[in-house]
Amino acid sequence: MEGFLGVSFHDPTVPGNPQDGEQNEGKGSGEEKIPIVIGRDFLPEFKVKTLGYTVLIEGEVPEPYRFQYAPNPVEAPDVMSPGVIPAGYCASIPCKADDVLNDTYLYLATREGSGLGPEFQCTYSTPQNVLIDWTDDIDALWTEALGALEEHGQMSEVGLDFLDSDPLWLFGLASADTQRLLEKAARVPMLRCLGTRPALGDWFAYLNADMKMDHDFTWVVEAFSEVELPTPWVSFKGVGNMVCYLNEDTQDTTWKHPFYDYFAQLMDHCKRATIEEHIKLRLNRMLWSFEAECATKIEEQQPLLSPKYIAILAQIFKVDLKTEPVLVRTLKIFLKAFSQQYRLEDELNDQEIKWSVEIIENERRKIEMLAELKEHRSKYGLNEMGETAEAVAARDATDPIHPHNHAQVYCIECSKLGTCYCIDCQDPFCEECFLRIHEKGHRRNHEFNFLNPCSLCQVYPAKLQCTYSFGLFCHECYARKHVKTLPKFLDLKPVRVDYRVPGGADGWRVGREAKKRPPAAAKLGAEWHTFFDPRGQEYHHNFNTGEFGRRPNKATPPGERQRTEAQETYLKSIAEAKGGRKLKIYSNLDREGVYKHKRKQQPLFAQRTDRTTRIEP
Repeated sequence: MEGFLGVSFHDPTVPGNPQDGEQNEGKGSGEEKIPIVIGRDFLPEFKVKTLGYTVLIEGEVPEPYRFQYAPNPVEAPDVMSPGVIPAGYCASIPCKADDVLNDTYLYLATREGSGLGPEFQCTYSTPQNVLIDWTDDIDALWTEALGALEEHGQMSEVGLDFLDSDPLWLFGLASADTQRLLEKAARVPMLRCLGTRPALGDWFAYLNADMKMDHDFTWVVEAFSEVELPTPWVSFKGVGNMVCYLNEDTQDTTWKHPFYDYFAQLMDHCKRATIEEHIKLRLNRMLWSFEAECATKIEEQQPLLSPKYIAILAQIFKVDLKTEPVLVRTLKIFLKAFSQQYRLEDELNDQEIKWSVEIIENERRKIEMLAELKEHRSKYGLNEMGETAEAVAARDATDPIHPHNHAQVYCIECSKLGTCYCIDCQDPFCEECFLRIHEKGHRRNHEFNFLNPCSLCQVYPAKLQCTYSFGLFCHECYARKHVKTLPKFLDLKPVRVDYRVPGGADGWRVGREAKKRPPAAAKLGAEWHTFFDPRGQEYHHNFNTGEFGRRPNKATPPGERQRTEAQETYLKSIAEAKGGRKLKIYSNLDREGVYKHKRKQQPLFAQRTDRTTRIEP
């Protein structure tokens, strides 16, 4: 190829060129020739941005990536050394213009080509401003780049003369220092750092891992990136944006992280381990880290059953807490079981881990089945029992416990006369069967109602209560006998007695004196989960939004009126005010100028008037 000013970049007549007869003896003319890079009598002013890596195929460098160069072109131009074109290489050289203010830089970048050889790209002023796009012919690329610079780049004669050289020599590829760094990089792992800190992909490449194929082992790379260096070691960014590690005691510099061997072996072990062994390794590491933090940071340490470790356990079992919040309860059970096994036994049981994975899959199937069932119910108008409205109406018409039906109630177990009705079981029982079934377990906490017999016939259960005499009657006795004893000038309607609700046997007093269930904590949504802090105080955490607090929701507490937007703004301004409290509501005087403690001594009517007076903000 001829250069821009007629100088050949790759001279085939230089001794040592494979085009010589001795070196090409016995070879066909169709084989590729290893080019020779010719330098000049001055040192190029290149700066390596990224060093890149050596491309290997079956352990050898392909011929298109090879070239020969003279390490000392001035004193020994005939002494040639082999060179390698790396992939991912980027370097810059100054580009001098007629005006000093217009001086800029040229960049040359390399990458692996779609064929067997490398591809090159030339950029102007910045690495993103492409001058000549990717091509596998570097001679044609450089000739076109020089032509464009001469025509549009306002280049000076000195600058054009400087650029009229072999690009591999100009950008430092044909430099002994660059080739030594490439040889060292092929033996010693190196960490690239293009920004202020190495990215996660750079750490993956440092451990010879792929972000997509080795995604399950991201925790190893993250732990490697977060580990602190030992005391004598510090890190800095060196030539080619490579992270270097310096031992301040011995002044030794290396590209190898002090803990590289440990994490490289850990990555290799994870790649060869089974799913259960991988989960076991992560569980042991999590529990060991918890013990280590308890020994060093006991004041700041959270309990093991906390959102931090639940999130780690979710990553181990591949549970997405944002879309699968129902599995948090299962993960809590796992964390308790594994921590107890870790403390009492030598190591975690592989069979337990295998069962845990199966439990997670079964819970996911249950969630899918429940979602399908809800969709089926909404589509066909079914209730929670899978019944249509017509079926519910037909069942209520024949249900003997229903308050509208006049029928006798019998025990579901022995068919004797029923004396009570269990609200949780939704079945009537006689006294003996109820005590026998509800003697143990959770059924001891079931609520029930006694069946009140009719005050007239003493046979059928009372379903109506008179609002005049407050007596309990069955439908037949109330309609035929008791209604005749009521005053005719009063329009009285009886109250239905519903034994299916708590306190339903009390009739009209169910709204006043009904037996109330113990107040539950607070009805949390599916996204809120309860935890306890080191003091044993309950708080709630939302994995979807990352929020947490003592109160599960931000609704207005019971017994308080919800404030308007104006009132919220007014109270917020008062809370953020830095001056003194000069408002009247914070003064000892009320609106009329009377001291508040003297207001209590006024007559009762005046006090009531003051209570009704409101101070609007």
